[in-house]
Amino acid sequence: MKIKMAKHLLKAISMGALLSLSQLSQAGIIGNDAINRSTSDGWSNFVLGLTTETFTTAGTVTDWNVYTNNAGTLGMLLLRNTGANNYTVIGADFETASAGLNSFSFNADTGSSNVLAGDILGLYIGSAKVDFDYNSNNDVVNWCGNNGCVSSLSQLDAGQSLTLSGGPQGRSYSANVSVAVSEPATFALFGLSLIGLGFVRKQMKA
Repeated sequence: MKIKMAKHLLKAISMGALLSLSQLSQAGIIGNDAINRSTSDGWSNFVLGLTTETFTTAGTVTDWNVYTNNAGTLGMLLLRNTGANNYTVIGADFETASAGLNSFSFNADTGSSNVLAGDILGLYIGSAKVDFDYNSNNDVVNWCGNNGCVSSLSQLDAGQSLTLSGGPQGRSYSANVSVAVSEPATFALFGLSLIGLGFVRKQMKA
């Protein structure tokens, strides 16, 4: 009887451990729907700061989506404000896009995919032009000073400083990222499940 009860308890704890593992991270979306919009940029080789697209908690960016008017180069940037319109590049993934909807894994070409609460999204507009709408959803953007203000991608290496003095202007860009957020409580539950498994197995052997 004791062994039978222990086996049932072992099964229940095992299921709890598997459930907690499945919930180790919760994915959220930062940004706007990557859809066809009314306008696309005329400038090339510059940086946009999507200043209202802010991470609310620490996490890891896993992938990103963008809708472009044409094929060409672009990049998703993770930026950290250092005061006023000044930002530091945390990480960046540069890709070659096709016209229309593009989906990419965020494989950082420089820096990290890890963000903190308060970090924002940025876009490097190379030759691919990202679709946007004016004054939609109260989204606000700033940008570096002029057309062609990024002459080399080395200016966007992790740790580099950017001043986004253009704007602000109300624009909603067709770009978003998925971010995985680890839940501390779930880690604790998983740890307790492992302890319980060890205890029950010990009881079964006794």
